[in-house]
Amino acid sequence: MVGKDCAVGLDAHFYDILRIAGEHKLQIVAVLSEEQRYIGVITVQDIMTSFAQTASVQMQGGILYFPMDLVDYSLAEISRYIEENNAKVISSTMIEDPWTKGRIKLTLKINQLDLAPHRRNARALWLSRYSPLSSQPYRKHDKERIDMLMRY
Repeated sequence: MVGKDCAVGLDAHFYDILRIAGEHKLQIVAVLSEEQRYIGVITVQDIMTSFAQTASVQMQGGILYFPMDLVDYSLAEISRYIEENNAKVISSTMIEDPWTKGRIKLTLKINQLDLAPHRRNARALWLSRYSPLSSQPYRKHDKERIDMLMRY
């Protein structure tokens, strides 16, 4: 549907603008005043330029990738493991796995380039959740996946 659902207000965040553009397959999104008067447009290119200026893109750091079940996701717990190695999470992005219901793909950018200590902690976190003593079932293919991820 084209129309009011494809517009944003003056105070819209670029996440909201990207969501609208993506849902409606648009390259531009109209901007309306509080009185619903046309102010102008924001292009997807404008949003990408704005995003490229954020600290999450500009700051130097390493990128970690974690496939996991959504029920296991706890940014607080993951951040604690990262911060135990004197690093900070600069940004996080989560997307749903389109092929597996209930799974997500978490991407973290941290303020360190040496990712080895964080991969070891991620492996420990993952194995603690899927060990035979855990309340969740241990799955051999999950251990193999995390081992492959850690080698990558």
